[in-house]
Amino acid sequence: MAEPDLDALFGEDNAEECSAPKVHPALLAAVKSLAAEAWPVARSELLGESDAAAVKVRLPLAPALARDVDLALEAMNAQDWSDCASKAAAIRKEAWNALMRDKGWQRPCDKELFMLVELILALCAHASGSPATAVQHADGAFVFAAAGAFRSCALLFIRLLDDDARRAYQAKENAVCGSFPDTPPLDASLSRSDSKKRLERRPSPSPCELVELLKLRRPFLFSHPDWPAAARWKSLAYLDGNVGHRLIPAELGAEVGAASWREELIPFHRFLKEYLAPSCFEQTSSTAYLAQHELFEQCPVLRADIPVPSSWQEVLGPPTRCNAWIGTHSTLTPCHWDSYDNFLAQVQGFKRVALLAPEQASRLYVKAATGTSAQGNISPVNVEDPDLAKYPEFAQAEVHLVDLSPGDVLFMPSGWWHQVRALSPSISVT
Repeated sequence: MAEPDLDALFGEDNAEECSAPKVHPALLAAVKSLAAEAWPVARSELLGESDAAAVKVRLPLAPALARDVDLALEAMNAQDWSDCASKAAAIRKEAWNALMRDKGWQRPCDKELFMLVELILALCAHASGSPATAVQHADGAFVFAAAGAFRSCALLFIRLLDDDARRAYQAKENAVCGSFPDTPPLDASLSRSDSKKRLERRPSPSPCELVELLKLRRPFLFSHPDWPAAARWKSLAYLDGNVGHRLIPAELGAEVGAASWREELIPFHRFLKEYLAPSCFEQTSSTAYLAQHELFEQCPVLRADIPVPSSWQEVLGPPTRCNAWIGTHSTLTPCHWDSYDNFLAQVQGFKRVALLAPEQASRLYVKAATGTSAQGNISPVNVEDPDLAKYPEFAQAEVHLVDLSPGDVLFMPSGWWHQVRALSPSISVT
């Protein structure tokens, strides 16, 4: 994941926004509380004083950084924002370099150090009068934070400062042009599957009908009521104006694990301008994916655009998690199964989903659970275009194909195998 250039992104408006520094007391209290709660444990691990140090791991972050963080916290408590920012930026750089070098942090303390420093830098940016930079540092913490104290602190910055950051961004008049397609590409109808293997699209079920359908434990396809996102998110300019200034984790490249594939933390504006816009205009573009990301928690301004119908909540209860999938054409999620039920809602663009029942696993050449497939739930077979010389048993597999258009919702029960390919640039929500 490559590091964004925050100074280049927001250097100009910093000068305009700088006035008498004044820190929001809730933000200062939140960072102080987080540091008091989390830092002593992480510090002990970093210095090799905890039980975790007994585990034989390569230590990417030097113990001396513990003292550097202490000094940054001392400067923060003294509200010496210039000195605090200078110290915290140096620590962040070392922590980020370790992440890039080792393709992941080796210990919990390494990630916690990075998130804490991001939030310290967010506080420093806020104190210097730059809500835009403060929100981006909060984004940096959010991307890596699980539910808990770090994420809550990051979201507090976003709740209090993002309106100002968004207004400053919108004043720059640099919106991305383009819109998602109204029709699927011409070759979308080509398929190795016959019509008998396609799911029938049904009207949106009533609560009673939904209960009965869920009992069957089989996929079903229906159309949902119009969401505000159906109209608003069609325009790249709308998305850019609302969240173009925010940082998101993007997967760049067509094949996960290939030499050309990488993850970056980039501004949403760049994601839209360099990847989505060319894809929407049917120009040659690189593959880019914002995949399985809790965008609507990170960016609450978008949440109201996808209200969950009350009839769904009557049966399912309020949603516990909502993920966004936004990408260019040809993004591919490999064939896998999930341990939880999924409703995949297509908001913009077109996708094709290949589904296989759990009993088809013997034909999917699944390897033992290791590494990134800790559940043994990923198949190496390209379900739409299988290499039958390499995977001959797959010739006997029964595959159901589902073509998703804007407004479609596909229910995928836990345990069902599915592979998802974008036929056009698209937005999906699960």
